[in-house]
Amino acid sequence: MNDLPFLALREVARRIHSRELSSVDYTRAILEQINRHNPRINAICIMDDQNALAEAAKADAARERGEDWGVFHGIPFTVKDTFATNGMRTSFANPLLRKHIPDFDATLVERVKKAGGIVLGKTNLPMFAFDWQSTFWGRTNNPYNELHVVGGSSGGSAAALAAGFTPMELGSDIGGSLRIPAHYCGVVGFRPTERSLSDFGHIATPNSPKMLRSMITVGPMARSVDDVKMLLEVLWGYDERMWQNPPMPLQNSLKVEDVPLSSLRIAYSPTIGERKVSRDTERVFSELLTKLRQVGCKLEEKAPAELHTRLATDRALRVWGELMTMEILPELPPFVPNWLVKPLIAGFHLASFRGGSGALIRGLINSERDFAKTLDVRDAIVQETDSFFNDYDGWLTPTAAHAAFPHVRPGTPLSIDGVNVPYTEAHAPFACTTVLQATPIVTLPMGMSSDGLPISVSVHGKRWHDWRLLTIAQQIEGLGMGFVPPKGVLR
Repeated sequence: MNDLPFLALREVARRIHSRELSSVDYTRAILEQINRHNPRINAICIMDDQNALAEAAKADAARERGEDWGVFHGIPFTVKDTFATNGMRTSFANPLLRKHIPDFDATLVERVKKAGGIVLGKTNLPMFAFDWQSTFWGRTNNPYNELHVVGGSSGGSAAALAAGFTPMELGSDIGGSLRIPAHYCGVVGFRPTERSLSDFGHIATPNSPKMLRSMITVGPMARSVDDVKMLLEVLWGYDERMWQNPPMPLQNSLKVEDVPLSSLRIAYSPTIGERKVSRDTERVFSELLTKLRQVGCKLEEKAPAELHTRLATDRALRVWGELMTMEILPELPPFVPNWLVKPLIAGFHLASFRGGSGALIRGLINSERDFAKTLDVRDAIVQETDSFFNDYDGWLTPTAAHAAFPHVRPGTPLSIDGVNVPYTEAHAPFACTTVLQATPIVTLPMGMSSDGLPISVSVHGKRWHDWRLLTIAQQIEGLGMGFVPPKGVLR
């Protein structure tokens, strides 16, 4: 087996910097993996392989001259197709922009490139980046079982990582869009503190005002927590084009030995909002709790007040849905009258997101005052959560109710151990409600379902304590299975 496509990001960087491995050889190995397996997985939707090889050759020549482009010198990577890429097609998952070519890079893309990275291609996602399935550029199939989904909206990103098509990815998350795909594809996804990373150039629709100014968070994805930390160090930092991102330093001096698990007090919730989870999810979660107790971690079953009961979780879902709809309305074409488009959007929500469409539809009819009141409720949620994390070093939850589900039409009820639940019930209570706190969340592969699909847990931490959370998560990761390459992409 050629193990190059599955090398850790840090190891790839070490080998290229030490000249044990050339950028061209590594890029060719990645391209061979893509050519062999992407036709059936369809994680990468836009390719720039010739330019990637040319840039890799330049990177090798630079190393021969003693030049160092940065920590990612000559390393190819893929990017979710919601990020603008200079000179490369970027659709933002909008049908009207399938041939759009920006003349600038999104900030996160720019930073990885300035650190020596080479953009290889763009990864697939749902239309308008709004579903649990990635189908905009054709259906993306799960590398562990091609009859199952990869999640959304960063589904192509997670699948590309799992299939060995890239060592790092850039994703985004407003309702689990980064965490659910990481969970379904057995990789690590990190939603950092809201507003810690610049989203300049993310869903930058030409001639439209910027939408999604709250809850949306861009973040790194990789196959291990250590690789996520390496990528985060490059992505972090103030961007003068996004004044809303405060110039907070990344406190990255903390080491694993500084926060041993035996010294920690961690809250946990086997579910959120009294929702049903699968037996496999219960098993993997319970096994982790046992291991944490064995290493001396102090555990307490507890959740932030706004997610402690079903009633509270339903209220949080309403807040999320109303904010979500109000913030995507600026994306609507100005030439389409509200009296026509709003009923169409309502019908789409009702048909596609049964079980969670009410709040999304209410957002269409809310007044400006209603919007302000909803923001006030969110402010209170953030404050409550800040107080919660004064008492706990982390909060463990399932990432979703079950492992990746089979491909279905959006809105189709999903089965959890033979019991049908509404389409949104397996995800929204876990992934949408937890964005309201604005806290960092890392999703880790911890085990496998009985039919061989990855199952993850999510570890939540205190706002602006991102590095500390990742350092804790790095140890928790060691108690589970970590990333395991899918058998179907090893041949």
